[in-house]
Amino acid sequence: MHEVSEPLAGLCRPVPAPGPGVCVVCRGCARPEFSTCYSCARVTAQVRRPCHRVVPLSLYAIPGGLHATLRGYKDGESGADRRRYAALVVSLLARFLFDHGDCLRSCRAGGWDFITTVPSTNRDGPHPLASALRLVPWLAAQHQETLVRGTAAMAHNVASDDGFVVRSGVRGARVLVVDDTFTTGARVQSAASALQLAGARVVAAVPIGRVVDPCCGEQAPFDFGRCCLEPRARRQEVS
Repeated sequence: MHEVSEPLAGLCRPVPAPGPGVCVVCRGCARPEFSTCYSCARVTAQVRRPCHRVVPLSLYAIPGGLHATLRGYKDGESGADRRRYAALVVSLLARFLFDHGDCLRSCRAGGWDFITTVPSTNRDGPHPLASALRLVPWLAAQHQETLVRGTAAMAHNVASDDGFVVRSGVRGARVLVVDDTFTTGARVQSAASALQLAGARVVAAVPIGRVVDPCCGEQAPFDFGRCCLEPRARRQEVS
């Protein structure tokens, strides 16, 4: 896992710790006078039980290397291309959860009972990330597909409690939601709200990439050993 993921550090950008100009929900860019970015302020207000702890692995801009990888595992020209990109995508997620699982477990209630993925909005069948998780046995063992598409429309900056339906019993479960991309958070927040309205507790949402403006975020080299849950002072001390 580490051998596969380490060369991918060059595709990634560090996610900032909390502080001025950083959204407290998604770690994207916020205006200095606000604690949340425009998208999180709008989207979280549209659902009853949003997740306020989004922990991206990396920021990324469009176009860029991480964007190409996250697109390639879904829409690569050939099956071989898609499988190759899927191996890269899941190695990034596995590395992050392996290295920073303790950070996530310290967030709330000591950890999670299982991982779930967010269904595709416009494609049939399992989400490509759900399929990619099967490549890593310990991730596959923790994964449960708990959601299906609901009746409500979701779009850019449009979330809904009815965007997804919980198809299995989750009451009392602690759930870690994982996804490949986070742009406005509409899908992730719709999924989190559906799960929590069904009685689950969403510990955190972990997208592999948080889309940002190319000028946004830290410009330091990416380091797999750090995550955005570390206090900013500690990260500077380590540097």
